[in-house]
Amino acid sequence: MVVHHPVAATTQFNLLPPESYRSEVLFEAQVRVAGTTGSPDEACAMVRLAHVNVRLLITPTGLALGQPDLHHQVIDRTWPADMTIWRSVRVHHRAGLVRVFLDGVDVLRFRLPLPGPFVPTCFGSPDRSTGTSYWRTVSYAIRNPSEPGWTWLWDAASKRFPDQYEIDNIVELHANDHEFPDNGYSSWVPVGEDRYLVLDYTNDGDPLGQSHIVACDLRLADFEEMGGSLSRPNQA
Repeated sequence: MVVHHPVAATTQFNLLPPESYRSEVLFEAQVRVAGTTGSPDEACAMVRLAHVNVRLLITPTGLALGQPDLHHQVIDRTWPADMTIWRSVRVHHRAGLVRVFLDGVDVLRFRLPLPGPFVPTCFGSPDRSTGTSYWRTVSYAIRNPSEPGWTWLWDAASKRFPDQYEIDNIVELHANDHEFPDNGYSSWVPVGEDRYLVLDYTNDGDPLGQSHIVACDLRLADFEEMGGSLSRPNQA
């Protein structure tokens, strides 16, 4: 799978977050990157894990854990490596210790004295970044203190995208490209045979602090035209 950004953009694939910083988390991927700006520090790919404060950046010249902050004590922050060739990157958190492995070698680590922030758990490109990343396989597993554990595997050889379920079952009616997006609270009402009025709250295109309501006149046949399929919704 190729994620290519000739200009600044964001492509991220969300994962089920761990329950807390007490969860054991294991993420592993076969990945390589290529820059577009010529800068050796161009962040082309990233891995972000909630609660355990992992913000791993992948550049053409190595790995970086991001700037130190209140949530972790950094022992090693960067590791030089040629990331333009296929590499195995593994991130493992257990008992407050985060370790990053490159091709099976423990290269970066930090101790987590406090819980990390609850941010989206995902992989892909950094926010509004350039560059190209190539993903061959991804595996992700969590073991929680009280909630059920979860394991997810993806392989590019399957010819399916990591978010294939969303592609097959969800059609986006209205995007929000705001720098600080705030949207949702959607509702719908039937207004005729196989026709529905969908209302959504959004701040797309609005000045900071303002928002508006957007309406979509939707017909079931529209889903077929957009590549999806939908049976008649259950109003209950």
